[in-house]
Parts: sequence; structure tokens; C-alpha cells
Amino acid sequence: MDLFVCYGSQTGNAEAIAKRIGKECVERGINTTVFAGNSYKSHGFEKLERPTALVLVTSSTGNGDPPDNISRFYRFVKKRVHSEDLFSHLHYAVLALGDTNYDKFCAIGRVFDHRFAGLGGKRIQRRGEADDEVGLEVVVEPFITALHHCLPSVVKGLSFTSMSAKPFQPDAGLAYNTPEFEQDKATSEEEGERGGERSAGAPPIDEAMWKKLDRNTMEVPHIVIVYGSQTGCAESVAKRIADEGKGRGYMLTVIPGDKYKTMELERPKRDTILIVLSSVTGSGDPPDNIAKYYRYLKRKAHPNDLYKKVWFCVLGFGDTNYDRFNMIGKTLDKRMEELGAVRFFGRGESDEAVGVDTVVEPWLGGMWRALARLVNTVPFSFVHPVTV
Repeated sequence: MDLFVCYGSQTGNAEAIAKRIGKECVERGINTTVFAGNSYKSHGFEKLERPTALVLVTSSTGNGDPPDNISRFYRFVKKRVHSEDLFSHLHYAVLALGDTNYDKFCAIGRVFDHRFAGLGGKRIQRRGEADDEVGLEVVVEPFITALHHCLPSVVKGLSFTSMSAKPFQPDAGLAYNTPEFEQDKATSEEEGERGGERSAGAPPIDEAMWKKLDRNTMEVPHIVIVYGSQTGCAESVAKRIADEGKGRGYMLTVIPGDKYKTMELERPKRDTILIVLSSVTGSGDPPDNIAKYYRYLKRKAHPNDLYKKVWFCVLGFGDTNYDRFNMIGKTLDKRMEELGAVRFFGRGESDEAVGVDTVVEPWLGGMWRALARLVNTVPFSFVHPVTV
């Protein structure tokens, strides 16, 4: 399968980025065609008859209008007379350029993204929304990095993942290594690991929350890994998750818990995916580098919707030779749910007495599957790069 890179550009930024993507793809052995949007008919996009991969890069002009050189393609895509399977052969990614100083930020990219999906197209990567106010490269660079990771399998006609219209099913919160959890989880025969998605009986996300997500003005989510580590074990696993996540095409930020304010975790204002790892010290006390965050979350004055924009999972580290086994992980897991967060994967409770890997390895396998389901069900946009 060949790759097409389409652009809509008024000032030249989107065109330059599109041509860069095309050049880099050719250098990676992918047959690539770059074209301005108004040439869509000559490249077969009026009626796709075979599997086609497309990366669309576009800015917005004026009051949320399309650039001149993509306006005809934009009007064509917006027509209401199209059949619902017009783009059933399309596998696509959208990179939108905009400026938050203007009301209709990234409006054209958002319309293309939602319209492609509504006409049967399948996203190969979450939409990127670059803001000229803070620097386009903040989103453009990680977007292109992730794109190069996933495109080879796409153009070879391998597995594609489409966005589902079915709301994500949150996890009920059973500890990962308990018999109840094992009974409640489906077994992955293909990967030979326990864990994964919730069964069909899991309670659905609140309908109002789902409607909030499925809108054109969707905010950009973080994927943040927060760790509390006294001896270095939890920190090591947190950084491993970041490395593996980058290889899977995710963009993550890694921080010790006490840096929570740097990622707006005192009151998340936008959708946030949170992976928390913490050990326990002394008589059930938090590690030094997560103590402030732990005390902050435990405050009784918080409203019960403080974390309504958060999806989370927790991996605890402990030792059953001590009384308060995994106390910090248990407390954080319970408290986040009390504050309105949605658990997307059950808590892991690793035990130093029998070997941390006994729980960590299968938990990670299940967490990756649950995370993939989350980001491929909720139509998130782009995120921050990895920092360790």
C-alpha cells in the first residue's frame, strides 16, 4: 500500500511539514505522494476503491476557514449526501495546526478527523493539535516520531485499529493479584498473560462524561507516569513503562509524585491518563518523593469531582513481611476513585517477599492491553513527549 500526504497551507507551515513527512517516509522505503488538498480527485479520494493510507496536515485560517489549497477537498468531505462507507478503505492520521489566540483552534483538522471517521475511515494515530502560540514543534515533533513508528505496518497492510463507538468500560478496582481479580479478568490465550480488558458486566462510564469526550472541541490529554520510590524499584519500573510506551507509539511524561503540580495534577483541567507506581516505607508511610502528592490527595476538603478528567491505574510495591502491605498503592487507588477518576485497569500489588516480577510482568501485559483499548475507544488527541 502506498502512502499519501495531503496538506492545506496558507502561510507555508503545513506544506513544509507535509513535505518533510513525505521525504522522511521515502527515506524509510515507503512509496509516498505529497499533494495539496484540492488535488484530491486526481489521487482517487473522490471514491476510494482500495486500501489507502493518508496523513493530512492542515492549518485553519480566518474564522476557522480552510486554507485555499484544501478548501475544495474540505467542502467535498463535509457533504451530507455521502454514504457512510465512503472512506471505508481509508487509514489515516491528522495533524492540525492552529493558534489558541483564535476562537476556532485547529477547527479544520478536527472536522477532517471526525468526518473521515464518520464516513468509515480508520485512525492509525490520534490527532495532533499543534499550537503556534507555544511553538508548533511541541506537538509536531512527537507526532512525527510516533507516525514513523506505526506507518511501516500500516502501509504493509498489517493490523489496523479503528476507533470504536462503544464507550470504554472502566475497571471495578479489584487488586490484580487477588483471586477475585483473576476470576473477574479475561485470560489472553494469545499472549499467555493474565489481565486485559474488563468483562462486559463492568459498569459503563457516566453518559454525560462520554458526551463530554465525543465533541469537536476535545482537549489534549496527558499520559503521565507518577512514581513514589525510596529504593529505586518503583522509579525503575516507571521509566521502563515510558521506554516501552514510546516503542508502542505513545507519548508519556514521567515525574516523581512531588512534581505533581508541574503536570496540573492538583486540579486537572484537561483529560489525563495517569499511571501511578509507589512503594511503601516504614510503618506504611509514602516514599519521600511522593509524600507531598499523597498528603495533597488525602485532604478531606477536595470536591468529589476533583479528578473527573482522569483515567488511572495503580501498581503498588510492598513486602508481606510487614504489616501495612502495599498501603500507599491501596490508598492512592481508593482515593482517586473517590475523587471522580475512572480506573482503566485493576491495581497491581507486587510482593518483595516472593519476587516483584511475579506480579509486575503480568500486570504490565494487562495494562498495555487496557491502555490500548482506552485510547482506541475514547477519541483522544495528542500528548506530551517522554521525559525521564
